[in-house]
Order: sequence, then C-alpha cells, then structure tokens
Amino acid sequence: MMHADALTVYRQANRLARRHLSEHGAVNGLLPVFNAPFDRELEAGLADLPLDAAAGIRYAGRQSAFAGNFMPLLPERSEFAIKWQNLCAAHLTEGIRDPAEACEYMGRFYIVEGNKRVSVLKFYGAYSLPAYIKRLVPPRVPGDTDNDIYYEFYDLDPRLVPPIRFSRPGMLASLLRLYPDWDTLYDAYRDFALIYLTTGFDPLPLPAADAFHAFISLYGTRVDGTALIAAVEACEPLFLAESGAPDASLRRFFPHRHTDRLRLHIMRGDSFDAGQDLGIAAAIRQTGPERLETVPDISNGKPGLVISLDPAAASETLRLTLAHPDTRFLQLAPQPTSPLLPVFWPRDDEILFLCGALAASMAPSAAVNIPDPCGAFLSGGRHIQTGFTLDDHAALALIPVSACPIRLPADVFAVLCRTRDGRPVEVLAGLSMRWRWFYVPLVRELLHGGDLPRRTVLGLASGVPELLLARDIPAPQRTVMGLLKQAIIEGKITVGNP
Repeated sequence: MMHADALTVYRQANRLARRHLSEHGAVNGLLPVFNAPFDRELEAGLADLPLDAAAGIRYAGRQSAFAGNFMPLLPERSEFAIKWQNLCAAHLTEGIRDPAEACEYMGRFYIVEGNKRVSVLKFYGAYSLPAYIKRLVPPRVPGDTDNDIYYEFYDLDPRLVPPIRFSRPGMLASLLRLYPDWDTLYDAYRDFALIYLTTGFDPLPLPAADAFHAFISLYGTRVDGTALIAAVEACEPLFLAESGAPDASLRRFFPHRHTDRLRLHIMRGDSFDAGQDLGIAAAIRQTGPERLETVPDISNGKPGLVISLDPAAASETLRLTLAHPDTRFLQLAPQPTSPLLPVFWPRDDEILFLCGALAASMAPSAAVNIPDPCGAFLSGGRHIQTGFTLDDHAALALIPVSACPIRLPADVFAVLCRTRDGRPVEVLAGLSMRWRWFYVPLVRELLHGGDLPRRTVLGLASGVPELLLARDIPAPQRTVMGLLKQAIIEGKITVGNP
C-alpha cells in the first residue's frame, strides 16, 4: 500500500473515532480500562480473540489514543499514526501475524499488547485475532445470568476462553448434546457466524451465538456448504422473531391474503383423537364445503392453513413455516417454540379436577383407582374430601376410553366408572374434548380476515374440554359440579399452570 493510501485510511478511521467521541462524550467515549474484582488469574495460552468481544484495555497507558470503538484519535503526523498506517499496509499485503496479548473477563477481552493491531483489524471488519490470553476469573455468583453463562464454559474447561457469548444459561449445554465435542461445535459456530454477519444480520439485536442456537435447534447439525448459506439467509424472519421484533415487522415475510375460501391440511400425530375429526367435520358442515375443504398434502394442495397435531413435530412445522410463507401454520403444543409459530393446547387438568371432585363425592370410601396418578385429579378430590386417596382396589376407577366396553361419544377420551372385580360396570362421567368449539370459530375468524393468536389455551371457558355427567348422577353432585366449573372459569379456583 502506498503512503498516501495508508494516510487516507487513517483519516477515515480517525473520523470514526472522533464521531464516537462526540456521541459518547470526552470521558465515556474513550476505551474502557479494566476495573473489576476477580479471584485468580489463569493462563489460557494462544487462542482466537473475537474482535467484537474486545471491550477495552487492561491498563490506562494508551486510553487517550483510542476512542471506545478502538479507532485511533491521535493526529495523523504522530509517531502513533505512522505505526498504525504501517500496520494497515502490512494487513493488506502479508497480513498481521503477530499475536496480541489480552486478559479475558466474563467473556470480554481487555488488550494488554496489540491495541493498534486490534484497531486496524476492527476497521477492516476482521472476525478475530490470535492472542495470548490470560483469564481473570470472577467470583462465582449463583443466580446471576452473566455469571452462570460464564461458568458453564469454565466448568467445561477452565482454560477454555469462551469465544461464544450466549444471552441465556443452558444454551451451551443444549448444543453440546448435539455435537460430539467442543471443537466440532466451535467450528460449526464459526462457519455459521461468518455467514450470519456477512449476510447483513449484524445490525439485529440478536447475537450471533443466540442466532446459532436458534438455527441449530431448528435444523440440526447436518446442514453445511451452500445449503448452510441458503438456510441461514432464509431464516431472517426467525432471527427477527428471536430478537424480539414486534409482530408487525414480521408480517412482511408472511403475506397472508384475505380469502373467501380456505384450504385446510391436517398433519396428524400421536396426539390425534377422533374428536379432532369431529371438530373439523363440524367446521366444514357449518361453514360449507364451498368455503372450507381439506387437502391431502402441502406441496400440491396449496393449503391456506396447516394444523399440526403432533407436539413432537414443532420443529418440523416451524421449518415448513419458513419454507411456505403464504401458508398459515398452527401447532398443537403447550408453549410456543418460536414467535413465528402460533400454538394451541387443551387443558385437561381442569376437567380432571372436576372429575376428582365428582369421584370424591360419589365414592363409598375416600379412594379411587387411577392408573396414572394426576395432581389435578387428586386436588379436585381433596377439594371435597381432605382424605381423598388412590387405591388399586377402590370401587371407582378412572380409565381410558379404550378400556371401557360401554359405548360412548366419539369425543370422550377417558371415563370415571364404577367397577366390579376390576371391570367397569357403570359410567359416571366422561372426559371429553369437543373440538368443534375450537375449529368452528377458528375457521370463521380466518375467513373474516382475522389472524391466529400466538398462544391459545383451551380451558373450560372455551367449551372444548368438558366433563359429561351420566344421567343418573344425583342433583346435589350436579349442583356442586356446576359451581366448581363456574369457579374455575371465573378464576376463583386455580388448577395447575395455564
């Protein structure tokens, strides 16, 4: 590089420094000097220093030479400026090869030797610089998020300088379950981060590490090469959503148009039950087949709405959401896995509570046989009788509908019954999911231009879960069941976590 070119570059870097100083003030605009308590020092050896994690300097000697963004402040004819320009020329011809020296504290790096090298490389947008690292280990503070994240790396290997900065504890552990070792994980992260930052996602308030975690959680570890580049570029709405962007900014990626006709595809799974089919049939019947029809697949049927009824397939549904932006997707799941994928979930705990209360009021002794003990069922029983317990030999039992020989409505999934010699002889109540109360208003809302709520919890108030009482249940018990149901709907009795 000619001297004039190096001088031009220095002037550009100097302008960036002065702009930073002007925006942040004469004191706060300078490079921070390390000043924090630590327990011990630990030599970590030669490692990559991610330049975006260079936070300041270890000692105050060179503080006035750099703005807080590591750009140079001193006059262009100073000895400092000449050395800076020589490093600039070396970087563009043969590269900067000499390692720097730095201290690492809580995932941030404070330069001891090599400030100008860091400055030149940051000006050119380099990703990292080799450096000899000394770790300054902070006291352990359980419950402090940043400290917990730091010690996840430290507990993995005390000499492992954390080159990845997550925003939440647990991310490292979840990724290590997918990769055979740390080196493989880090290589994958570097490939991803290079694409993420060069694609233009850098301005997002989502760190590359968090974006990597979201991406790998969705696509797994087998995407590489050109497929990785395409997949990362297609994930812009995912990264926006993970960064906390408002729904309005995400809608431009999903141009759902108002339509007078809705094509529906159902992705069945282990959670599918006959009541779902009844609900969908009711929606078609009440809406009219000319306005709502089901299609057998996504690719050829071009549905406007896809409903996944397999909670274990949420990642697959999210991948389809990104691949088919013109289609709405709805996932059966208790909690959202992404802001891009609306979920719905029926609350069987509320009807189990009612069923337990009915059992306690009907049992000759305060005991019921239930094969899979449920907290809500016990809680409901003890609401009526404080001594309510479970007993394998009780005269009442809660059993799945498949174990009951008595003919029942198709949307009933379990029954409370009297038993004799371990066999059901009389049904007292059926636990039902009346899906028509969900699907009919859902379809009407979409046909009228509405959108899908991010999370829909279907409790007793929705009409979907219901405890169907047998005809010969005595009036006092019917009254109690009605009062308890109303109390749950009004929030006077809380059952579990919504």
